[in-house]
Amino acid sequence: MGQSEHTVGPLEFAYVLFMDIVSYSLLPMDYQSEAIQQLQDIVRDLPDVRSALDAEELICLPAGDGMALVFFGDPTAPLRCAREIVLALRQNPKFELRMGIHIGPVYRLADVNTNRNVAGGGINFAQRVMDCGDGGHVLVSKAVADVLIQLSNWKAAIHDLGEHEVKHGVRVHLFNVFTEEFGNPQTPSKLAHPTKQKLAVYVATTTSDLDQQRKAIIQQLNAWGYPVMPREALAVESGDFRSTVESTMAECGFSVHLLSGQRGMIPEGEDQSVIALQYEIAQSHRLERVVWLSPGTQLHPTLQASLNEGSQEGLERLEGQTIEDLKDIVESKLKRLQGETVSPKAVGGRPSVYLVCDNVDNPHVDQPPQNGNSTHRERALELEGYLNGKGFIVWLPPANVREKKRRDKDHWETLKLSDAVVLFWGAADEGWFRENLRAVTKARTTRSSRPFSAEAIYFSCPQRSEKAQYKNYLELAFEQFEDFRPEALKPLIQRLLPSGKAAQS
Repeated sequence: MGQSEHTVGPLEFAYVLFMDIVSYSLLPMDYQSEAIQQLQDIVRDLPDVRSALDAEELICLPAGDGMALVFFGDPTAPLRCAREIVLALRQNPKFELRMGIHIGPVYRLADVNTNRNVAGGGINFAQRVMDCGDGGHVLVSKAVADVLIQLSNWKAAIHDLGEHEVKHGVRVHLFNVFTEEFGNPQTPSKLAHPTKQKLAVYVATTTSDLDQQRKAIIQQLNAWGYPVMPREALAVESGDFRSTVESTMAECGFSVHLLSGQRGMIPEGEDQSVIALQYEIAQSHRLERVVWLSPGTQLHPTLQASLNEGSQEGLERLEGQTIEDLKDIVESKLKRLQGETVSPKAVGGRPSVYLVCDNVDNPHVDQPPQNGNSTHRERALELEGYLNGKGFIVWLPPANVREKKRRDKDHWETLKLSDAVVLFWGAADEGWFRENLRAVTKARTTRSSRPFSAEAIYFSCPQRSEKAQYKNYLELAFEQFEDFRPEALKPLIQRLLPSGKAAQS
């Protein structure tokens, strides 16, 4: 208020790095001024700061015990600056910083001294993000994370902390940014919930080719606040190895196993590798467990035997999926084990729908349709196109794989991967439908940590009397024996989309 049109610029989006010195008020007065001077010197020498100032795309604002860097150009500049500041401080570590980054709207304006300044939600929100951190934390808002996660050099450093309430009841979705080089992997103390102890998670040691993937899982679990075992290297002698793993797993409520095509080291006095032994001990302890197979892996026969033997209860096996997919599954399982609410989560960012159909109904097969009538295949193609157009990933059975063993394996893995399942029954016989209805029921029992967001039957032409008795076997059923009517599928779309988008569909 009171500013003229000449002193307030248009509304712009800014990329804000807000930082302050931890426990600044507790420092002696001469140390306070020295700390601020050291921070200012570091910031002035940053390449991103110099280039942005030259291009008039940066406003630097003092903030008492810290400062804010407000960029108007490159959205990744704040995080690069945060990293460089941390590395520079390590050379003379007299104080700790906490940092927060946000993308949001601001107005450029002149302050009472006619200096360049900004005001608006963008800078206020960045300060709230920073306020949630402890010393060494680099926290970012979801708006920032959505940009960074698309960049290969930053994606692995982004760790989800979930949504939290901050000042004035505002809720903010926070992410912790850290690598081995900079950042603080611990959950910020303001976000921790000490009254509810987190389960300890056993992340099994693995082969050297999967070291980076294992580190990524451990870092994510640390960011969520879960204790990770084992904390030290395991012994190489059989007796010590077994006793250590046994006692460590006794403290855990969940285990994660990463497998590649390598067998792994065999401890002295054992016939099996450390990979197989850790899995079998987890199985004997009846732990909930997830096994992740590196994409394209052909398991060693001994590892395959360990996975196939014994009880499959509590096991979720992931093949052909990324480490990010594994994180999603682990998060869902842990929330369920902790008694927290689990909401369906789309693997890979978009909900995936498995459109199960027989070869006679599959629109992509090479074989000619029965009796020369292709209407049922055209209907399946329309349904696939409609779901694709709504932004879903649509899976169909492989069109031209004839070997039953391969088809069955693909079918089961796709049932485990998909967010929703639609049984398309056109010209297939009743036996095919009953077999796949049972498969969906069985898949449901193995997905307790990540239930299907929707289960539906789509009855297509030809219209036959036996189809009518199955209308109530899954939660949704659609009968479209004549024309394709996409508006009738609204209940399915509402199950698949988040609530806000569903209201608009």
